[in-house]
Amino acid sequence: MFDHIVEKLLRDAQANGKFDNLTGRGRPLKLDQEDEASEEWAANHLLKNQNLRPDWLEEDLAIRAELEQARQALQRTHRWRSEQLAALGTGNEADTLRAREWVEAEWRRAQREFREALEQLNQRIRTLNLKVPLERFQRRLLAPDAELKRLGS
Repeated sequence: MFDHIVEKLLRDAQANGKFDNLTGRGRPLKLDQEDEASEEWAANHLLKNQNLRPDWLEEDLAIRAELEQARQALQRTHRWRSEQLAALGTGNEADTLRAREWVEAEWRRAQREFREALEQLNQRIRTLNLKVPLERFQRRLLAPDAELKRLGS
């Protein structure tokens, strides 16, 4: 519970730009400067140098990449819809009304496909959350309505 509150506070602060001026922003953390005598250092060093990651981390990265692709596809369709509706104007001719309805149907289809993609990702997130070693690595389920609302704002 406490972890979720802290995570929400951190996400809100990040969204509000509270971390934008931190020293070292945009550069990788130097996590390999741990005590070289520790057993964990040797394992982490070996994994890092061999480009090996745990399966759960690979799955998390794949989920994030697919979510970004789904968001970009929806954003492209949203831009296309806006451009098409602007080009059609407010005319009431039969051809214009049919074209406007077709554009709206395409937008509804894109939203439906986006929701389906998020539901599939949520299934993968549920499985991922069973595999992660610590609760703090668990991912929250995606909320399609919140995603669509964010796109509209």
